[in-house]
Amino acid sequence: MRCKLFFALLIMLAMFTSSTLAFRGNFVLRAASSKGPKAIRSSCIARSVSTSSIGQSATLEYRVHFQDNGKTISPWHDIPLRNGEFFNFINEIPKNTKAKMEVATKEKSNPIAQDVKKGKLRDYHGPIFWNYGCLPQTWEDPHVVHPAVNCKGDNDPLDVVEIGSTVLPTGAIAPVRTNAIFCQPISFFYFLLKGKSPRCFSYDR
Repeated sequence: MRCKLFFALLIMLAMFTSSTLAFRGNFVLRAASSKGPKAIRSSCIARSVSTSSIGQSATLEYRVHFQDNGKTISPWHDIPLRNGEFFNFINEIPKNTKAKMEVATKEKSNPIAQDVKKGKLRDYHGPIFWNYGCLPQTWEDPHVVHPAVNCKGDNDPLDVVEIGSTVLPTGAIAPVRTNAIFCQPISFFYFLLKGKSPRCFSYDR
């Protein structure tokens, strides 16, 4: 059964807790357990976290790593989910590009790399029209089926798209406000607006 658009507005922020993210029903997004340094305080993100790349883009070796004051960290496990009244968005794929970049969940420190299928780098058919990324410290449980749409989680961080006008680079961390949810057969998507976007507070939750 194909999943349909089933939420018009996003779930209230109160549905998120420090240890679990849950939809109504039994589809659960369990917070990923930290395997690295203690999660960075939200107020310190902008000034302490940086990124560095290894290898040439569009190659199998290309990686974007995250550092906190020079120490390599995991963007998935060590960046906090919350940032005051916002959520922290980790951008993987910049707007108007097509290389399918994603957090490498099976690699040490989870750098961002281009996805590979059958030994070949993956690209979208054409440039996407939004910034595509994930929410840190979230995980879509592949063993739990959402009763409304009969979908399981995809064993990855929660997919999100930021629909503001600014192009965010790979590895950017931005405070965002959630606006809507969409579901397709393999994943849920959150539609977000960056906190500094002029439209960020023009929509009711």
